[in-house]
Amino acid sequence: MKKLTLLALCFCALSACQATDQHLPTIERHYTDTTGDNSICLFYPEITANWANAAEVNALIKNEILAILDERPEGEGWLHMGLFSDVKALNDRLISVYCSGRGLDSTSYFDPVSAITVDIANKQILALNDVVTDFDALTDLLTGGKFEGETQYADDETSIWHLKNETPEQLRARLDFPDTHWYTDGSRFVLVFDGEYHCEYAIDIEEVKDIISPRLLECLDGTEPPLSYIEKLFVEEEEHTHIEIVFPEFTEQWEYVAEMNRLFEENAMSTLDRFAGMSEYRTVIFQLDYTVMTETDHLVSVLYQGHGYAGVAGGPGGFAMAKAVTVDVRTAQTISLKDAITDYDTLADLLANGSFQPVMLWECFPSGEIVDEESRDDLREHLEEDSTYWYTNGIDFFLVLDGYYYEIYAIPLEDIKDILSPRLLECLPKGE
Repeated sequence: MKKLTLLALCFCALSACQATDQHLPTIERHYTDTTGDNSICLFYPEITANWANAAEVNALIKNEILAILDERPEGEGWLHMGLFSDVKALNDRLISVYCSGRGLDSTSYFDPVSAITVDIANKQILALNDVVTDFDALTDLLTGGKFEGETQYADDETSIWHLKNETPEQLRARLDFPDTHWYTDGSRFVLVFDGEYHCEYAIDIEEVKDIISPRLLECLDGTEPPLSYIEKLFVEEEEHTHIEIVFPEFTEQWEYVAEMNRLFEENAMSTLDRFAGMSEYRTVIFQLDYTVMTETDHLVSVLYQGHGYAGVAGGPGGFAMAKAVTVDVRTAQTISLKDAITDYDTLADLLANGSFQPVMLWECFPSGEIVDEESRDDLREHLEEDSTYWYTNGIDFFLVLDGYYYEIYAIPLEDIKDILSPRLLECLPKGE
C-alpha cells in the first residue's frame, strides 16, 4: 500500500541560528563511504562558534553519530545508509541533536535514529539518567496522557504506539533501554523510543521541571524564542521506496509570505525529478533536508541537501544532491545567480585562482575536485548551468556546483561586492 503524506512539524531552537550579523554557530559536516558496493553518507553538526570546549564537544558528537554504523542489523556485504542530523537546541552551554535516517543492507531495511545532548561546559553527553531524577514520575506522565506523539505517521494511532500497546511496567523498563534517547528543543523534553515502531513523545519542560536535574534547567535558562518558520514534511513510502522531503514554511506577517512558501515547497519537491525513469530499479531511498542560512525582512536564503540510493547492490548506487533558493521578501521573487552577479567572467576568475574556499567536499574524492580539475573556461560554463546554485548567510557568498557529488565553495561578500547586483545589495543586511 502506497502512502503519501504531507505533514507540518513545529521547529524550535535555542539562540536562533538565523542571525545575519554573525556567522552561523554550527556548520554541517559529513562522513561518506563508497568503498565496494557501499553507499553511506552521515551528516553531523560541528560547532564553529568560539566557545570553550567546542573542539572536544564536536568530537563527542561525531563519534556518537558514527557509532550508529555499529548498530545496524547483523549482516555481511554492502550497506546503503543516509542519515541527517538536526540541531534542535544550541547555546554556549548545551547542544541537543536529533538524528534519523534510512538504511538497507543485504538482510533488511532499517531506520537508524538517535539523539545526543551535550553539556558543553563539562564536555559530557547527557544520558537520560543524567537529567531525569524520578523515573517513576516520568512513567506516570507517560501513562497519564501528558506526553504527545511527535513522530508523524499516516495512522495517528501509530504515532503513540508505545503508549497504546505497552503496560506501565513495560514503559518503565523501556526508560532503561540503551536505545531509548532524548533531546530538547529548548521548550520541550522529547523521548525517543525504538522497537516495532520508532516514536517520539514530547512534553513541555514546565511539566517536568520537578523531575529534571538542576544542571539541565540551568543549561536551558534564557533561551531564545522559536524560529519564525515551521517544518513541512512530505513522505512517500511503498514496499521498496522511502522518500522524505523537508522544507520550511514561514510564519512571518510578510505581504507575500504565501507566495514565498510556495516557492520553497516547489523547489524542494522538484528534487523528485531526479527519480524520473528510475521505476525499473528495485529500491529507491531519498532524504532531503534544509537549512535557513539567512532570514531578514528583505531576504531569505535556504540550502537544501539530500542523499539517496537507487537500484540494487552493484547497480547505480548512492548519490548526493544540493540546491539553494534565495528569495526577495519584498516581491516573493527568486534571486537567481544571474540576478545576483553582474560579471560571470570575474566570478570564474575568482573560482579558478583559489579565492573561493571549499566548504563541502566528499572524503571519497580529491579535495576540491570540480575546481581543481576544470579549466577556467569550463568553470565559466559551469556557472551557466541550471544545476549551479548560490546562497548567503549574510557574511559569505556560497556557490553550489554539481558534479558526481556536489561541492560548495565560499567567498566573503566583501570580496565580491563590485560584482554583486544592486538588487542583491539592497536585500543584504546593512554593512554588507
